[in-house]
Amino acid sequence: MNNFTQIGDFHGERAKGVGSSDIPVLMGLTKHYTGGGIKTPLDLWEAKTGRSERWSGNQKTFFGNELEPIICGAFIGRHFGDYKAGRRVKVDKITGKSATDLLIHGTVHHTTECRMPEYPWALAHADMIITPTDDLDATVVEGKSHSFFAARRRDDPNKGYEDKSNTADDIPLSVWCQVQWQMMCYDIPTAYVAALIDTNDFRIYGPIKSQPRQQEKMLARGQLFWNCVEEDRPPKPETWGDVLKIFPDMTGETVIISGDMLDGALKIKDEAKHERAKKSKIDKRLKELQTAMGLLLQGGDVLSDMEGQQIASRSSFDRQNLSLKDLVGNKWIYSRVKKYIKSITINKLNF
Repeated sequence: MNNFTQIGDFHGERAKGVGSSDIPVLMGLTKHYTGGGIKTPLDLWEAKTGRSERWSGNQKTFFGNELEPIICGAFIGRHFGDYKAGRRVKVDKITGKSATDLLIHGTVHHTTECRMPEYPWALAHADMIITPTDDLDATVVEGKSHSFFAARRRDDPNKGYEDKSNTADDIPLSVWCQVQWQMMCYDIPTAYVAALIDTNDFRIYGPIKSQPRQQEKMLARGQLFWNCVEEDRPPKPETWGDVLKIFPDMTGETVIISGDMLDGALKIKDEAKHERAKKSKIDKRLKELQTAMGLLLQGGDVLSDMEGQQIASRSSFDRQNLSLKDLVGNKWIYSRVKKYIKSITINKLNF
């Protein structure tokens, strides 16, 4: 187990290395997210090098941090059957105490930082560390809180939490990567994820065992990224948004290419054409299936089997649109609302 220290400025320390919350970004797991925040290595590089403002969080992250003591205390109570110790953990974490002795259960540590001795840029801030005793291995505990829909596992096994089992395979891949990074930095072989779903469904996933091969891949990605930070060199763009950051303005020029670059461009264009044809075929088939299912529904709201298992449902809603053309035509109204009308630039790539 590597040595760790108590810290006060968690966000300040994160800027000085690659932490567990950075790993899903570097592993390409967040680049297609539709929300705000850091999605790509280029976004992360801008934050680490001070080119963009540090994200201060939102209501979700604020209350996630507030719920951490409750989740960590609940883990101790549920996992060890020691609810008195669980309450002590919760109070100590709220009041900022660095450690709580848990009798035969070892010692709990909060607000810690651990850096790998060989790679000091590789760091982790585990929500809770339990140091070992003769009867207990050292353990990393990661606390998570989610809404019902954010935590729900649908078709993608790499997203959401499974509600019928509680193994390492039943958590989101991004969370699995986080705890693997934490176990690597602390040199601890076991971790658990304690998840509070929709404020009333508490689950413990694990034990999650250290996977050295996967950790080596993460470490290699982290090293490549940290080299970019130290050399003040942007990492390779991974999304269209990244490209727009590097080339934000249209020059009006025609770029002439030849040789391998031309071959590559033509290959990309042909592949895109092929993918669009496949999408068109899929969209057509989905419309046919929608028609067939609609006929079975016969104007009802819900289609189910004899046992009440829902197969399909129908819903409708009204949408109101504001016609900007009509609004501009009414000078009196337009003069009063035009300051609320914002224009945006849409960048499109046609090929």
